[in-house]
Amino acid sequence: MITKIVLHNFMSHRYTVIEPANGLTVLVGENNCGKSAIVTALQILSQNTSGDYMVRHGEKECKIVVETDEGHVVEWKRVSGTVSYTLNGNPFHRLGGGVPDELHKLLRIPLVQSQGGEDFDIHFGEQKKPVFLLGE
Repeated sequence: MITKIVLHNFMSHRYTVIEPANGLTVLVGENNCGKSAIVTALQILSQNTSGDYMVRHGEKECKIVVETDEGHVVEWKRVSGTVSYTLNGNPFHRLGGGVPDELHKLLRIPLVQSQGGEDFDIHFGEQKKPVFLLGE
């Protein structure tokens, strides 16, 4: 289980630390306060999404750090268009848009392959697609 999420220069978050309560399933807050950015950060961390839209305006780098209850620390960093991961202190570079194999062993949030051969995400519901699993 995720026990801490730290966002540095990620979208609307200059520096945010979140320590979710045990069993957290919902984020609640005012409109435009960064709730969706937190979910996006976890998606990017688990899938290494391409693009630079996640870097806070005016900054050159952003970082996501996640800690688990098993003591694992996972870091995703984007600096000047280059992405790297650090898993429990071990650096991973030149991933070609992929993720380190060890990542999904630590976080347990991989994409799932359907019978049709397409990968899709069962862990994060899209904001504008509340019944996404029925459509997939």
